[in-house]
Amino acid sequence: MNNFKKIFLLINFLLIISSSNSFAEFKYYNDSSTFSDFDINLKKNEIVKYYNSNSVDESINESKENNSFNQQIIEENELNIKESIKTESNNKINKKNDPIQNQNFIQISSFIGADFINTNLKFREIDDKKVYPYNSPDSKNNFGLKYLLNISYNKFYLSPEIFYENTKTKSQFSYNRFLNFENNQFIDLRHAFGYKYIKINKRYGGKINFGYDFNNGFSPYFFTGLSYLDYSNLVTPYSLIQRNQILQNYNYDIFQIQKGRKLVPFYGYGFKIKITDSLYFNTEYHILSLTVNTKAKRFLPYESIDNNKNSRFINLNNSLRIFKTGLLLKF
Repeated sequence: MNNFKKIFLLINFLLIISSSNSFAEFKYYNDSSTFSDFDINLKKNEIVKYYNSNSVDESINESKENNSFNQQIIEENELNIKESIKTESNNKINKKNDPIQNQNFIQISSFIGADFINTNLKFREIDDKKVYPYNSPDSKNNFGLKYLLNISYNKFYLSPEIFYENTKTKSQFSYNRFLNFENNQFIDLRHAFGYKYIKINKRYGGKINFGYDFNNGFSPYFFTGLSYLDYSNLVTPYSLIQRNQILQNYNYDIFQIQKGRKLVPFYGYGFKIKITDSLYFNTEYHILSLTVNTKAKRFLPYESIDNNKNSRFINLNNSLRIFKTGLLLKF
């Protein structure tokens, strides 16, 4: 009996210990489960916060990077626009200054020029019966000024021009010389047959040049125009000896000089060569002629000065050739 009680007590004790261990394990399990859920939730919250924090930072950084990138793009676009405007402006300036680049546009420019002038003048007598041969030409060097407006398109150009020339060229009557067979000496026929001359004092007018610009800076052209010639002339049957005698004895000049002005057409050709963008070398050749009424009469060899019933009026037909060379300044 006592042994049975002992065994029973031992079994109960073991059952109690076993129950206690099971409860402890259950409690530990439940505590462990509760701790694990809490820990997991805590970790989740930390992860969410970390994620949210990183997302915000990344968004901010990304926004900053995007703003910086966009600003860089804007600055680059502004720089490109400025460069484009500058390039376009330079191209316009180059096209304006370069007739080759700008050949398909109308270009207008102005020039002033100064010329060295050589005027060659000769005349011949004309009356109602006969045209006489030209006398020997005379020439004179002088100067001139001009202004022209150049209008160009596709390398072709048209240039209205005005000019002034201080000519002062005089041509005198001559049969060259006459041989006196008595003393084998040359004498001036003006002493025997009177005195004649014409003098071109100045010339001014306008013309139009038509030309073409080659790529090498060479520009040939031709022109036509009108010019006024201020002149003086003398045709008299008296000789120089007779004139001097009358001047000495009577203080009267029998040489009555005629003065006048005449509008004369002319034509010619020339060229200009580009030295710099604003400086050109220029050469021209002018061709013109005019006839002057001298208001004088011709006396035939068998007539006296007082008997002029068969006398004829004398006109002088003048031929001028003008060579000009100088510089043009573009502005």
